[in-house]
Amino acid sequence: MMRWLRDDEPELRTISTQNAASNAHMIAVNERLGYRVLGRSTEYQRDLPDTVPASSRGAGSVTGTA
Repeated sequence: MMRWLRDDEPELRTISTQNAASNAHMIAVNERLGYRVLGRSTEYQRDLPDTVPASSRGAGSVTGTA
């Protein structure tokens, strides 16, 4: 892919990637490709129940993830 990008997009100077800190295998691949860590971030994820009782929804509704 790196060769394809070099040949097809010669003006491209930067490629970014993101990985979970627990994904040691992908981090090792990226390091072998020459990527370096520029920063770290923390993200949270929570599974929501399939249904929420009407009494706890409030006046409006919001779609999204927590």
